[in-house]
Amino acid sequence: MKVETRVLNRDAIKYIAIVAMTLNHVASVFMKPGTLLYESFTDIGYVTAITMCYFLVEGYHYTHSKDRYCRRLLIFAVISQIPFNLALGAFGLNIMFTLLICFAIIWVMENVSGSTRRNLFAAGLTVLSVISDWGIFAAIFTIIFERRRGNKDKYQTLLSFCYCTLVFGFFEYLNLAGNFGYIAAISHVIFEMLPLVAAGLMIEFFYNGRKSDRNQIFNKWFFYIYYPAHLLVLYLIKMMIK
Repeated sequence: MKVETRVLNRDAIKYIAIVAMTLNHVASVFMKPGTLLYESFTDIGYVTAITMCYFLVEGYHYTHSKDRYCRRLLIFAVISQIPFNLALGAFGLNIMFTLLICFAIIWVMENVSGSTRRNLFAAGLTVLSVISDWGIFAAIFTIIFERRRGNKDKYQTLLSFCYCTLVFGFFEYLNLAGNFGYIAAISHVIFEMLPLVAAGLMIEFFYNGRKSDRNQIFNKWFFYIYYPAHLLVLYLIKMMIK
């Protein structure tokens, strides 16, 4: 008897991703860098960005209105900016802006004629993303997912995640090697890469390709509202216990 493993719908995976994101932000707001718990919570949060990039590509091609999708990203990017700056003490743009830029990259890849022009526009947007959370990485993830979309190779989704993970690991190693030394940097990077691979395994083997049959409107708006809301709550808690 064959056991069905594809038991997670799109919304269930997104809920897993936002729990991971919340742990990452809890570490950033309340924990001391360098501790085991801080490093663990931070690394677990790396599940989120790559998962959201994957579903952004999927959502772009499934949505009934790309204009409304783009406007939602822009509106919640603006709403989220102050809570993002307050809670995390960050000066760049929040990840909603990053996803908006990634959305624009997909549009360019689909609509701009001529490979040279298309690649130049996509490269320009990728560079632009450096001013926002997960910038550059999220843009590259999106490009990889978009280019491999529809590929029928076995385990193509997992392979796409592995390519993304290698890109992430390479640049993280370059970033950490100067601070930790070459050997210690490798161990740090391996642990940072594991959540990205875990996200790929989850989607490759457990995702059923569907959204939830229940509470569709609630789920749709919850994922947008939760991001600024949880940042604001974390900031208020930080102010109360200061």
